[in-house]
Amino acid sequence: MALADKKHTRMYSTEGSDGDKVGSEKLARLGDTFASNEYIIDDGQFEMLAPVLFQMQKMQDELESLRKHLVDDVGDGATGATGARGAAGTNGTNGTNGTNGTNGTNGSAPPMHHMDGSTLPKRAGTKGSGLLWNNRGVITIS
Repeated sequence: MALADKKHTRMYSTEGSDGDKVGSEKLARLGDTFASNEYIIDDGQFEMLAPVLFQMQKMQDELESLRKHLVDDVGDGATGATGARGAAGTNGTNGTNGTNGTNGTNGSAPPMHHMDGSTLPKRAGTKGSGLLWNNRGVITIS
C-alpha cells in the first residue's frame, strides 16, 4: 500500500521570513509555557485549548503505537524477516525433439587383393593336383 499524501500543514516556521515565522523569543516562550504546564493550569487557556489538546494527545498516542509497531515488528530496517516461501510455479511444456543428425560418409573400401591360386598352399598328396582343402571341402584351383 502506498503512502498517501500528507494532509496537515505546518503550524509555524522557525526559519526564513514567512508570515507564520515564530522568532526565537516567541519559541522560547512557547517552550516555557509548555514546560510549566501553563496551558493546563490556567483555566482560561485550558478551556480554550481543551479540544485541540484532546486531539493532539490522541495523535501522540497513535504515533507512539506506530513507533512501537515499527520497533517491535518491523525492526531497524537493516535486516527484515524472511517470509515463507511461496508455492512452486507450474513447469512449462517440453520442447520439441530435435532432428537426428546426418549419417557420416562411409570410408573407402579396403584394397582388393587378387589371387590366382598359384600362391595358395596345396594339400599334401598328389603333386600338382590343384586341389585346396578347407573345412568345407575341396576347392579346385585352376
